[in-house]
Amino acid sequence: MNAKAIGPLTGILFVVLAIVAFLVGGETPGTDDSPREIVDFYLDNDDSQAVASALLALGCVALIFFLGSLRRALRAAVGDEGGLSTVALLGGVVIAVGASIFAGIGFTLGDAADELPPPPSSH
Repeated sequence: MNAKAIGPLTGILFVVLAIVAFLVGGETPGTDDSPREIVDFYLDNDDSQAVASALLALGCVALIFFLGSLRRALRAAVGDEGGLSTVALLGGVVIAVGASIFAGIGFTLGDAADELPPPPSSH
C-alpha cells in the first residue's frame, strides 16, 4: 500500500479512535457537581480516563497525517496554490491541538486525583 492510499485511512482511524476514546472515558462530572463527586469520579475511573486520553492523543496523530493527505488532494483537485488547502490544514491542526490539550487534561485529572486534598464534606 502506498502513502496516497494510506492517507484517507488515517482520517477513518482518527474518527474511530475518537469515538472509542469518548466511549471508554464515559460521562465525566459536570460543573454543577460537588467537588467530592468530581474527585470521586476521577479516583474511581483513573484507568479509563488514562486509556481514553491515550486513544484520543493517538487519534490526533492520525488526524495530522490525514490532514497532510487532504491538503495534497485539495491542491491537486482544484489547482489550488495554497489557499483552500492551507485553510483546511490549519483548521484541522487547531482541532488536533485542542483535542490533544483535552486529552492531556483528562489524563492529568485521572492521574493526579489521588493526590488532591479531600474536599470539605458538606453537613
